[in-house]
Amino acid sequence: MPRRRDNAADLDIEVELEPFHDDISSSSPTSPASSYSSSSSSSPEDHPDSPLLEPTATQPSSSSAVPKWLSPRGSTYAARRGATRHLLRLAHLLRPRRSWRYVIFHLVALYALVCVFRGEPFFASNLPSHYSGPYDVGTVDVEVPLIEPRQLSDTALTSSGQPAYVLESVLFSLYYPVAKGARAAAPPHLWIPRPISLTARGFARFAHADYFFVRPIFTFFLWAIAGRIEIPAKVDAPLLQMTGNDTSFPLMVFSHGMASSRTDYTAYIGELASRGHIVAALEHRDGSCPGSRVQSLFFGRPHFDTVRDLVADVLNRTAAAWFVTARGTAHPSVTDAPLIEPLLLSAVTGARFNVKAALAQYVNVTAEFLDAVRTREPRHLLAEPVTHDKYGEWVSEDRKEAFPKELEHLWEVHVAP
Repeated sequence: MPRRRDNAADLDIEVELEPFHDDISSSSPTSPASSYSSSSSSSPEDHPDSPLLEPTATQPSSSSAVPKWLSPRGSTYAARRGATRHLLRLAHLLRPRRSWRYVIFHLVALYALVCVFRGEPFFASNLPSHYSGPYDVGTVDVEVPLIEPRQLSDTALTSSGQPAYVLESVLFSLYYPVAKGARAAAPPHLWIPRPISLTARGFARFAHADYFFVRPIFTFFLWAIAGRIEIPAKVDAPLLQMTGNDTSFPLMVFSHGMASSRTDYTAYIGELASRGHIVAALEHRDGSCPGSRVQSLFFGRPHFDTVRDLVADVLNRTAAAWFVTARGTAHPSVTDAPLIEPLLLSAVTGARFNVKAALAQYVNVTAEFLDAVRTREPRHLLAEPVTHDKYGEWVSEDRKEAFPKELEHLWEVHVAP
C-alpha cells in the first residue's frame, strides 16, 4: 500500500489505508453482483465496519430498508394511541377553569346524569304518579269503526281531488276507577303516542312552519322533553266492583281543546276517575288535534265568544249548563303541560295561578257539576249567578260586592242557570 511522509511535523508516521467495504460495495468495480455475494458470504467479524453493521438492542435491523419511525403501526398500538389521545382531550376539557362556560357545561352534564339515573325527562318533570281520590285509575284506548265513513269537510287533496278528511273510526281513551293495588295488564301509555314525528308535524302546522327542515327540530324537542313521559293510569286494569244498591258510575265525555289531543289532560281526567267517575276522552278529527287540520266551529272566531255561545245554547235546551273560568290561568292550565313545564307555560301564557292549586280547583268544580246534574241541586260556585259577561269585566258593582270573597280571586261565572 502507498505510504507518505509528513514533512510538516518532521516525524516519520506510517499510515496504511485500506479500501472501504460495505454490504453493497464491490471488491471488483466491474461486477456488482459478485461483490454483493462475496461480502454477504464473509463473516461479520472479518468486516472492518462490523460494529456499525450489526444490529443492537437500540438499533433497527439492517434487513429493513425503512426506519421504524416510518413503518406502519399495528392496529393495537393505533387503537391504544387513539384512546390515549381522546382521554387527554377529555382531561383537557374537564380540567378546572375559572369561566362561566366551564361552570354551565358541568352543571348541564350533572343534571343530564341525574335525569338518566332517576329516569326523568330532560328539562321537564314526570306526571304525578298518584291521584288524590280514594281509588286507583285504569285506562284503555278504544277505537270504534263507523258503519259508513263520514266526510268531515269539502276540502280535497290537490293531487287527486279526493276528500282530505274522511272519518272512518272514533278514537277515545276511557279512564275509570279501579281497586287500590290493582295490577295493569300492559305497560303504561306514553304521554305522546308514537310516532312522535306525527305529533311534531301537527304542531309545526299550527305554528305555520311545516317545512322539511323544521319538522326534525320539532320532533327532537318533543322527544327530548316529553318523549319518555308515561301516563300513570293502569292500562286495562279491571273496573272497580261496587257493592250495595248503587253499582253504577257517572259517565262523562271529555272534549279536548285546540292544538291538543286526548292525552293532554290525563292529570285532570285521572283525578275525576279516582273519585268514582268514568271519563271518555275523545280524539277529535276536525283539525283541532295535531294529527289533522280542518276548519271547525272555532275558525275565525274568538275562543271565548264561541264557548260562551255554545254553553248558552246548551243551557236553553237543558237548563243545566255553566261556563266558568279560573282567574290567573290560561287554556293550557288544565292540561298536563304546566305540570311538566311550569316555567315555560307561565312565560308563554301569562298564567300566574299555582299549577297544582289551579288543577285542584278545576277538579273540584267539575265534581260539583257532576253532582249538580245528578241531584239537580247546584252548590258552592255553581249556585252563583253570572258575574262576568266578558272576561275580566264585572256585570255590575253590586254583583261584585255580593260575590263571595273567597271565590272572587279564583273564578268568573259567564253562563249559569
